[in-house]
Amino acid sequence: MLNEHIPIYRNLIQIPTSALRIGMYVAQLDRPWLETPFTLEGLLIRNQNDIKKIKKYASTVYISVDESSTNIVHSSASLPYTKKRVDTKTNKGLPYEPSSNPIPIRKEIQEIGKEHADAKGMIKNLMSDSQNWHNNLPRAKEVVKSFAQSIIRNQNALYWLTRIKNKNEYTAEHCLNVGILAMLFAKHLGWEMKNIEEVGLAGMLHDVGKMSIPAEILDKPERLSDAEFDIIKNHVLEGYKILSRDKTLPETVLRTSRDHHERINGAGYPYGKKGDDISDEAKLIAIVDTYDAITSERVYSPAQPPTEALRIIYEESGELFDKFLAVKFIECIGIYPPGSAVQLDTGETAIVVEQNPKRKLLPKVFILPSSGKQHLCNGTLLDLSQQKHHGNRKINRALSEPQNPDDIEEIFNFLKADECQT
Repeated sequence: MLNEHIPIYRNLIQIPTSALRIGMYVAQLDRPWLETPFTLEGLLIRNQNDIKKIKKYASTVYISVDESSTNIVHSSASLPYTKKRVDTKTNKGLPYEPSSNPIPIRKEIQEIGKEHADAKGMIKNLMSDSQNWHNNLPRAKEVVKSFAQSIIRNQNALYWLTRIKNKNEYTAEHCLNVGILAMLFAKHLGWEMKNIEEVGLAGMLHDVGKMSIPAEILDKPERLSDAEFDIIKNHVLEGYKILSRDKTLPETVLRTSRDHHERINGAGYPYGKKGDDISDEAKLIAIVDTYDAITSERVYSPAQPPTEALRIIYEESGELFDKFLAVKFIECIGIYPPGSAVQLDTGETAIVVEQNPKRKLLPKVFILPSSGKQHLCNGTLLDLSQQKHHGNRKINRALSEPQNPDDIEEIFNFLKADECQT
């Protein structure tokens, strides 16, 4: 029960809530944070009232040694606690530790940016040629390996690139984004590199069956008829059939292309599988596929902010999506992922540049100029977790997606320029 909600990278101590002390940092409860009034981030206990609130919602908690006040844990040596290194139940290997000295995001964007652009072109070619699609497979496998290494160096760079979207290139961008998000999520879960790369390839190829769907149905802005939706649903079996022709692809990739629309309660397709009859990889792709679709502008639906996509996924967890994986995905993405727009408590508007792995409510942000007519050079780059002066800024709320999708790309290009030391 307890282990399934614990981050895989923290030095944690398990204690009963009766042993809580002021100065301790509560990293996790014995239930998901989203089922309580608290934030997903955790809580530094500042007074007895904080302890009373935690006791109301949990009987056992996990204390982060590194984030607690100096010596508070060690001075409580007589407390009934257990030190744990906690792994998730879906781990396929040893968890990855976040780098203590990641490559600067600007440098990593420059490193992986061209590869990403080339990869989008490769996916477009693959999805537009049903006869020769397999000629792009060797390149797809190279891209997956390159992206996996980029995620290890600084995962924020590729996440930024998933936020730059063009409605007219939705299918290719969506396949690429699902592959990237799947690798980010698998790394967060502590999967081995081989499994990270396999699920990334599965993500990039998950919709290959849509090559057989007429464009007038795929791109129809109005509600689909029942007959048209039946044609859309057939893309999973078509994809499985297409991918099965290539004997070099792992069975994981084939099964995931077929099963990524299956749902935990049996309401999915093509077979109406339930629960453990669905592979971990297909459950994972189901979540990231939904997340990217909701946060993308499509011909029949405007883009929604990441917070809305995460809310929908959480509300449907246990029914459509695996509940454990849904909670871990929210933990992976964070409430304010790179590229999302936020309002600070000062009223200023900012764009999240880079996450703080341990304090995702306090990311690095770029505060936009107060006047839209001002050049971006008049903006301010600020790490919310490193403020030391009085009057620290905090994020007040997430904002809707920019009215002009080019705004995100403009800010992205500005931040990656040599003169911007991010």
